[in-house]
Amino acid sequence: MPTQEVPGLVAHLFRHQAGRLVALLTGALGARYLQLAEDVVQDALIAALHTWPMRGVPDNPPAWLLQVARRRAIDVLRRDRSFSEKAEPLLIAHLAQATSDAETELDDT
Repeated sequence: MPTQEVPGLVAHLFRHQAGRLVALLTGALGARYLQLAEDVVQDALIAALHTWPMRGVPDNPPAWLLQVARRRAIDVLRRDRSFSEKAEPLLIAHLAQATSDAETELDDT
């Protein structure tokens, strides 16, 4: 496929496959991750715009989009879990210090 036709193909896939891809990801991730599913499908479409002109259009474009979106969702979930695990102790320590400071101010009054 000529490079100049890739944007038209991606636009076609957005109109005809994005909803299905979001539904598949939401089914796998759960309804609470609907926004994540929408975001990673959009990311996959953008990746297609950047990748396909250089590497060529894959044999099964919707499957490629689903794979890219699925991998991106996994990355986001892992990053969020890692952040939560690291941030929680810091937030607890900060809350404890802020509470202690507030108690000290109340005792001084």
